[in-house]
Amino acid sequence: MTPIRDSARLLDQAIVYDAQGKPAEAIAAMEKAVATGDPVARLQAALWQLYGSNYPRDETAAFAAVNALADEGHHHALRLASVMLAFGLGCPRNWSVALARMRQAADDGDDIARTDLDVLGDDDPAHWKAPRAELLLPRPRVEVYRNLLPEHWCQHVIRTALPLLSQAHVKDARTGQRTPDPMRTNTVALLELWDFGLVHYAITARLAVACKCAMEKLEPPKILRYQPGETYRDHVDFIDPDVPAFTRELREKGQRTRTPLVYLNDGYSGGETAFVRSGTTFRGTIGDLLVLRNTRAGGKPDRESLHAGLPPTSGEKWVWSTRVRTRPQLARLWRDF
Repeated sequence: MTPIRDSARLLDQAIVYDAQGKPAEAIAAMEKAVATGDPVARLQAALWQLYGSNYPRDETAAFAAVNALADEGHHHALRLASVMLAFGLGCPRNWSVALARMRQAADDGDDIARTDLDVLGDDDPAHWKAPRAELLLPRPRVEVYRNLLPEHWCQHVIRTALPLLSQAHVKDARTGQRTPDPMRTNTVALLELWDFGLVHYAITARLAVACKCAMEKLEPPKILRYQPGETYRDHVDFIDPDVPAFTRELREKGQRTRTPLVYLNDGYSGGETAFVRSGTTFRGTIGDLLVLRNTRAGGKPDRESLHAGLPPTSGEKWVWSTRVRTRPQLARLWRDF
């Protein structure tokens, strides 16, 4: 059997063991696959280290493995190393080196990297200034930041999210787990780190500046699509401390103090964001940011923050959705949101 076929067989075996909840067997198969030198196996092993899947969680070792593959010219590793450098995952945050890694992939013929850089343009996240906030509501406190993102960035996000869409879920108050529910009928793209480019990083950086929070306090983004008739009925975004199933999440990940929403498109009717207690509705234009405060002073949940995503009557609505937490999120990573 050739080394490539042998590695593919071992890697498939490792993934099966992982799905079966057999970490020792998964690691044994993965180590054998990595020993063949196969870059796909090496990248998968690094991702397991990054997420703490089977291996102990080790961001530094994960970045070292990804960066070694990037040194060898592996396109996917170059892009992932670029994003890790931008966020400072397993390494010091370094925008110039992140750009250099993405350019290396683009110059070597990687169309994904080339598109990412073309869309990014000459943006430097460190020098961006937030627009002035407009107060939409005093309670729940809702602020609007106009033109947070350029239209071509918004279009890029939609294009990258489209193949990743799946049914959106809600948190089950009985189990604390995500589950489908008739109250939420829209679809969502849950972006993993390997789906990110520097445009997605730059958007995250702008959100952090506008929200005056550390980037690490932002949840991984969810790209929401609402087609005609699809909705997210009345709900709150804070983690309810009175629900026992949410106790662990609240302790480990912190409270959701704010909900930033970026409107990514127009060309639809209806689809407003509705604030139920006040009867106020809002519909942003392309690139506008809305920030809803979910808690009161002192961190107590604000039940006045009840809101809904109303259904479009025609066309489809796209939104970048995230939350600001009281505890760092990037260091805990993205898989279980």
